[in-house]
Amino acid sequence: MKFGTRYADGEETAIILGSDGLARDLADVTESAGKGRIGSMLELVQAADRDSKLLIALDADAVPGLDIERIDWAPPVPNPSMILNVSFNNKELMKTAHRDPGVPNYFLKPPSCLQGHEKPIVVDPDWGAVIPEPEVCAVIGRRAKHISEDEALDHVFGYLIHNDVTSHGLKFQKDSIAVTYDADMARPEFYQHIARVCERGLFDMVFFADLNYISDSYRNSLAPALRYAAQAPEHDPIPLLSWIAAATERIGVAATFSTSNQHPFYAARLWATIDHLTRGRSAWNVVTSINRNQQANY
Repeated sequence: MKFGTRYADGEETAIILGSDGLARDLADVTESAGKGRIGSMLELVQAADRDSKLLIALDADAVPGLDIERIDWAPPVPNPSMILNVSFNNKELMKTAHRDPGVPNYFLKPPSCLQGHEKPIVVDPDWGAVIPEPEVCAVIGRRAKHISEDEALDHVFGYLIHNDVTSHGLKFQKDSIAVTYDADMARPEFYQHIARVCERGLFDMVFFADLNYISDSYRNSLAPALRYAAQAPEHDPIPLLSWIAAATERIGVAATFSTSNQHPFYAARLWATIDHLTRGRSAWNVVTSINRNQQANY
């Protein structure tokens, strides 16, 4: 069951996704289920805590749907009472700390920091390094304290994927737990490091998705992709495969390679070479073009 929030006539309105991929206003769905009109995600979270059968009773397909491509997205839960974040829960990151705190740290963010899907994130150049971190977010469904680890999930309403954008230059100006990133993160050896870590973690494969063009799908313009570095610029992944294979022993290495605009003989020789250099550990994600801009590049 998937929920969200959209802007409708300037108002934040909760929505629910139907089995046909269309969205419905949540209030219409709850009303059709005889549960009254619940118009916001916060109201839904609170109501679900009071009525354990509420979510089961909802049938999104009972009311007409909305095309999600035309939705003006608001934050999924626009007005949470608190946004609790965890930092230094990454052992690799803790190695870069000026002072290792020894345990994960917690910090708060205000609800005003939230943005809806595809909304711009304003970054001031004076902030210094700014890092996006896609993470899993748990929406807490009921108040609690002093609960056991076994009871924790009983208090979770649901989950969402969010992009935690953190400015270390801004955050750590007055923060003693500062970090200095290794310069190797901007060097080719970093790709080998990623592959070795994955191999130690028993991953089967390292895969590089590739787009041989700059997308203009959003707003019919290249500008957003270039401004926010959305899959642009990108390295050619093919040379990277032999580079990371040289630093590993078992893990597979794979990349996307479009057959459009490539001569069959060149493609065959290229992948035969990669297969030889990786000792049979390479894989080819065979695709054709999905955007007219690739054709324009040739």
